[in-house]
Amino acid sequence: MPRIIFLFLLVVAVGAQDAKFEIPGATIKYEVKSSSITGTRLVAFDYDKKLMRIEVNYTVKGKAGTDNEVFIMRNDTIFQLDLEEKTFMNVSKSQQSEHFPWVESQMVFSQGKNLGVEMIKNLQTNVWIASADKYWIHKGLILKKSVTETQGRNTYDLAKLDLNVPSEDNFTIPRDFKEVEDPMSAFLDDLFGDD
Repeated sequence: MPRIIFLFLLVVAVGAQDAKFEIPGATIKYEVKSSSITGTRLVAFDYDKKLMRIEVNYTVKGKAGTDNEVFIMRNDTIFQLDLEEKTFMNVSKSQQSEHFPWVESQMVFSQGKNLGVEMIKNLQTNVWIASADKYWIHKGLILKKSVTETQGRNTYDLAKLDLNVPSEDNFTIPRDFKEVEDPMSAFLDDLFGDD
């Protein structure tokens, strides 16, 4: 009987430890696949300073070219950069804040169930399921996930991981970039007035 209690407490402790975000900073690259898109997603972040950079490069089946987007998030301010036009705009924080790694993993922990342990590239992960989505999490950082998104069922597989805090340059808008207005924000201002 005491052995069963010990094993139960050990499982609870491992699950609780994983439910904290313990990575001070990292750069993680995912290979993204679904029935309609393929590509990569790179996320660099500094947890203590609440800084993040996301770079996506997707090819949509049936569509010519690729979709390339870069976002820089500094606390509650989110900028979308156009690398070709050398412009940036302030975008709605509500549409991007859930992409902060520590926000996303906390949503999984609060809604999900820990299924056990698996190794990914020599790192121990706890496998979580939340709704119909599955996540492989190492010290609070999602290393792999299989989720339903607007494009359908997407799988994010770990391609590369650097567990060092990225330099400040990753989160800075280049000086030669010009600020432009978010077209959606301008449309809403015209529609509802700017109070």
